[in-house]
Amino acid sequence: MFITKVNSNQLSKINVLIYSLDMYNRDSLINLIKKTGIKNAQYTNDFNSIESSVSKLDIELLFLEIDIYNYKEIEIIKTLKKDKNNRNIPLILITPDNDTKNTSYAEELGFDGILLKPFNYPMIKEIINELIEKYNKNDNWYILNSIEKLIDDNNLEMAIKYITSLENKINDFYIKYLKALYLFKKNKYKESIKELKLLLMFKPTCFSAHKLLVKCYDAINEKKKKLETLEKVLIFSPKNPEHNFEIGKSYLENNNNDKAEKHLKYVENINPRHKGLSNNLANLYIKKGDIQKAKKYLKKLDSDIHTLSVKELNEIGMNLNKSGNKSEALSYFSKAWELSKQEKKESPVLLFNLSSVYFEMGKYEKALFYINLALKVKNNFTEAQKLKSRILLKATLKKNE
Repeated sequence: MFITKVNSNQLSKINVLIYSLDMYNRDSLINLIKKTGIKNAQYTNDFNSIESSVSKLDIELLFLEIDIYNYKEIEIIKTLKKDKNNRNIPLILITPDNDTKNTSYAEELGFDGILLKPFNYPMIKEIINELIEKYNKNDNWYILNSIEKLIDDNNLEMAIKYITSLENKINDFYIKYLKALYLFKKNKYKESIKELKLLLMFKPTCFSAHKLLVKCYDAINEKKKKLETLEKVLIFSPKNPEHNFEIGKSYLENNNNDKAEKHLKYVENINPRHKGLSNNLANLYIKKGDIQKAKKYLKKLDSDIHTLSVKELNEIGMNLNKSGNKSEALSYFSKAWELSKQEKKESPVLLFNLSSVYFEMGKYEKALFYINLALKVKNNFTEAQKLKSRILLKATLKKNE
């Protein structure tokens, strides 16, 4: 691997793969890379073969000329970064774009450097030297990166042993981040928040800490604090579609529909197939009272309905019911109930919602059936007991008419 060969000063033995559709600059780029001391540099114009090529050719350094907003290409990058055998391979993005906002997004995706076009030898040499410095001279980076991989692999007990032994030895704020990450993985969210806040007091620009803080607030359902932290995250990386999606969802939860629309539509322009996008846009337009637009996204959901959770189906049903679309609401509540039965996690709130819709539609027998189920799941459900009394009263009055 790259680390081993750099540490043993065997730069000439590193295998490099370049992906680009720019055939005119192919030979000049290969020659400039070889000028740095690297002997084996290969070229491909088949992006779909990169995953197999990396393993088959024992590739240790990748140069990629891609559009970082092309979701199909990014999925391949994410797959590479998740693979235990390939995740440490340094990635260099080839781009003509010098926008720092794009650069920050590229770094989040896992790129180790940016090669700007038109390129030259000093530029390429500098990138290689920076990689050598990062992977070879920075002992702390290697140790901390190894601990992070242990946490990623859920080898938590081994990770905390290293963290505990190094906390007072390594003068690096990232060790505190790793401790917070470990606590998050152990579901100790409040303890993780405490570590992150202390870290951010001394290093307010630690982007990873802000992102982990968002996850912590989400886990403990602190919606307002989650949104405040997401707004800080977006300052660091405003073009990242993932952050825009998360903040769009958060604005939607906080009923700021205009801001939610701005960020969710931005994501749609980049990746219309983004997981969770259609149901959030559907909920947005239901809330805004634009049922025609909502139906456009609900229709898109039909083919992906199996990907939705009980909570997501229930939320769509609630918003449709509030907007007066009771038959459509009933459809989503029913799908949510079928899924909850499959998962053997029947929700009293969902059953209450089903009963409420049937009650409002004047179907008292079905309303009574579902409210009884809700009370069976949660017998001290006060709101359900009140609804049952109203159902029985209405049913009696109707019978006596």
